[in-house]
Amino acid sequence: MTHPITPQDRLEALDIVRGFALAGVFLINVQSMISWEGLEGTVNGAAAWFLDAFIVGKFYRLFAFMFGVGFALQMFRLESRGAPFVSLYLRRLAVLFGIGLVHGLLLWPDDVLALYAQLGLLLLLIRNVSNRTLIAIGIVCLFAAPTYYYLATDFADFRGVTDYSWNGGRGQSAEIAEQEMHRVRSQGSYRELVATTSSYFLGWQTDLWTRLQNLREEFLMLLLGLYFGRRRLFERVTDNMPFIRQAFVATLAVGVVAFPIISWLTEWSALAVNGHLAVTARQATIVVQSAAFSLFYGIAFLLALERLQVHRRLRLIGSIGQMTLTNYLLLSVLVTIVFNDFGLGLYGCTTVLEGIALAVVAYLLLATWSSWWLRRYRFGPAEWAWRSLTYGSMQPMKR
Repeated sequence: MTHPITPQDRLEALDIVRGFALAGVFLINVQSMISWEGLEGTVNGAAAWFLDAFIVGKFYRLFAFMFGVGFALQMFRLESRGAPFVSLYLRRLAVLFGIGLVHGLLLWPDDVLALYAQLGLLLLLIRNVSNRTLIAIGIVCLFAAPTYYYLATDFADFRGVTDYSWNGGRGQSAEIAEQEMHRVRSQGSYRELVATTSSYFLGWQTDLWTRLQNLREEFLMLLLGLYFGRRRLFERVTDNMPFIRQAFVATLAVGVVAFPIISWLTEWSALAVNGHLAVTARQATIVVQSAAFSLFYGIAFLLALERLQVHRRLRLIGSIGQMTLTNYLLLSVLVTIVFNDFGLGLYGCTTVLEGIALAVVAYLLLATWSSWWLRRYRFGPAEWAWRSLTYGSMQPMKR
């Protein structure tokens, strides 16, 4: 009863949307290493605006949404077989947290694997609540961080509430910590990078403001993923087509309408005597817009997959999506080698367009490699290790 699903039982649509989400993650992670100076009025400036408006903050949320969908599917499948879902999923989250911990300490301080493992515990606790309760929890998550910001800055007068804890919370300002990260990436050794990366990673793990942001951003998408998973959206695409089309229009409308609202709230926050209320509303609107665009992208792909010809052409994306964990880790390895001084040293030396080109090349290489690998093996290397540790036995690797 307790074994991973076979390759034949996988939902190809789920893997394709995961692969699409990973494409946005590639763009975001590579763009964090480029130069952002002198962009105004240039082609690179236009590309930067496009990334900020339609990519940044959207694809990691789509990533989280797919995690929530996967949670629901695994719950249904295991419980239908009479398997002990809770204990098995706790082991699964524990292994994922361990992988994320190593990844965050040694390679990428903005790791999401350990975060998803922690938020997965919350999802486990509320897995059986009603949809109305899910909505209520989502509203609380949406306004928790902005409310804290509003109360802290207006009443308690806490300073630096929006600063990131780059240095592990030892009192250093975010600006100084960012300068130190820039120095390490452009001039430091791998040992220095690990020290700085570990400090940042551990810092935001214990930072209250960051945790509240995680609730309104990542956990909100996990809740939406659980809701869509309950509707068996990826299992019964044809049956859910009326709902999918309605969601397609609604999410696009919310995302587009949010642009002028955010602009107006930005001006209000600058002009108002008490601008913190405007900031609170602006932050909530940005989160809603990002969530809407994230869902819109995923739903658009579902509609595209209904056309058989498009479905076949997107199988390469499905390959990289089936090995999401492996490719996410490999991306961090590639970015570390290509951009840091102890590697090729391209940190801060590439333009926005060059960064996009590098991300596309890396994505295509890993997608091609994933397709080749999956013709020979059942899982990606990291997925195989994850499953073997979760189920407590060595899983068959070769097809």
